[in-house]
Amino acid sequence: MPVCENCQYEWTWKQSMRSMATLGHGYECQNCSAKQFPTKRARTRHFLVTMLIPLFLMFQVFTDFSPAIVMAATLVLGLILILIIPFYTEVQNEDEPLW
Repeated sequence: MPVCENCQYEWTWKQSMRSMATLGHGYECQNCSAKQFPTKRARTRHFLVTMLIPLFLMFQVFTDFSPAIVMAATLVLGLILILIIPFYTEVQNEDEPLW
């Protein structure tokens, strides 16, 4: 779970999901209201996890599984990935570029 660099407050799963669901740049700590930004490592992880879903959909092209089974499995995989993302999120005080 994310931990605020200012106050060392560990966010709950619900707070993490709510923060990540908001539009904008950075997250606000629920305890001290400091602006927190995802680390480069966390953004890379989120990207890789997000790319698993289209790759899993392409799996159907190379196999003879039913499209309905692949879609159902993709939905389940997507839901699981969304539920575990807060556990891999890390935040910091300053925003850093990806490169």
